[in-house]
Amino acid sequence: MRRGLTFVAALTAALALTALAGAAGTGGSTITFTDATGDSTTAPDITNVAVQGDATSGTISFVVTATGLALPSADGSTRFVDLWLNTDRNDATGDSAGNEYDLFVANDSTDPAQWGWDIGSFVNGAWQGVAQTATMHAAGSGNQFVIQVNKSDLGGAASFDVYATSAVIDANGNIVAHDDAPDTGRWVYDLTGPSKTLTTAATPVIGNPVLAPAKATAGKRLTVSFPISVSQLGKSVPLAGGKVAGTASVGGKAVAHTTSVQGNVVKVSFLVPKTAKGKAVRVTVTVTAGSSEDDNGTWVNAATGETGIQATIVKGGSAAKTLSTTVH
Repeated sequence: MRRGLTFVAALTAALALTALAGAAGTGGSTITFTDATGDSTTAPDITNVAVQGDATSGTISFVVTATGLALPSADGSTRFVDLWLNTDRNDATGDSAGNEYDLFVANDSTDPAQWGWDIGSFVNGAWQGVAQTATMHAAGSGNQFVIQVNKSDLGGAASFDVYATSAVIDANGNIVAHDDAPDTGRWVYDLTGPSKTLTTAATPVIGNPVLAPAKATAGKRLTVSFPISVSQLGKSVPLAGGKVAGTASVGGKAVAHTTSVQGNVVKVSFLVPKTAKGKAVRVTVTVTAGSSEDDNGTWVNAATGETGIQATIVKGGSAAKTLSTTVH
C-alpha cells in the first residue's frame, strides 16, 4: 500500500507530544488499551494505545507506546506501527480484514531523528492516501507518538474497532519481525463514551434496631441504633456516598433529636419527655445509597475476541425502618 510519509523532527515532536495528547479535552471518552510486553521479538513492542476524544469538536488523538520504535543507532531497517480502524464496524467491508483506515508512523533507522506518518483509506478495492487537513497532526518522541485527527477525517466515524500492528522491514524490503496488539481480537472505541453499559442497583439493608437503655424511660435519653449495609451484585458493601435521615416522635409529636452515622450504624438519640410515660415512641431511619458511574470496566466477546469499555452505572435505592415502643 501507499507509504507516502510526512516527516516531523523528533525534537519538535517531543515538545508537542504532551499538548497533542491533551488536546482532545474532557468532553468525550478517554480509554487506554494495553498489550502484553515482550511478545514482539525484534519488532517495536506495542504496549499501550490510549484513545482520547472530544465529542463536541470531534477531535480524536491516538497515543501509542511501542518500545523499540526508535533505535539508538542505524541498522538499515525501517520500523512501522499501524493503527487499523474498522470505522463501520462491519468486517464485510473495507480491506480483507474489514478496515477502512490505516494511521501509521515510521522510523527510518538510518536517521532516527526523523519520523514519518501518514493516513490511508481503503477505497474502491485499494489503499489510497488521505489528503492532509488542518485537523491532522502528529508528533513523536522516543518510543511514543501521537496522531490526532477529527472524525471528519475518518468519514465522520465516531465509533470504530481498532487494533495495532508493528513491523520491521530490512534493507531488502523483507518483513523480519512484527507485533500485534491485542494479540487476538480488537478493541472498540466510541467517541461518545463506553460501548456497553451495565446497570446495577445498590439497595440499602437496615437491620433490627437496638435500644440504649433497653427500654424507653420518661425523663431519660434514648439512643436507637440501626445497623446498615448496602446490597450490590449480591454482596454486602459499606454505605458510601449515600444519605441518612432520622425522625423521632413521642405521643405523635416530633421531638428534638440527633442523627449520626458511626461506621455501619445509624444512631438516633433524643431526650424522652418526663411526662411521656405510657405514650408511643416512633423512631424511623431512611437510608439512600449513593449512585455512581465507573467507565473503567472492560467487556470481551469470547467468540470474536473483540474488547471494549463498559460503563458500570450504580443506581442507589432507598430503604426505611421504624422502631415502635412505649415509654415506661
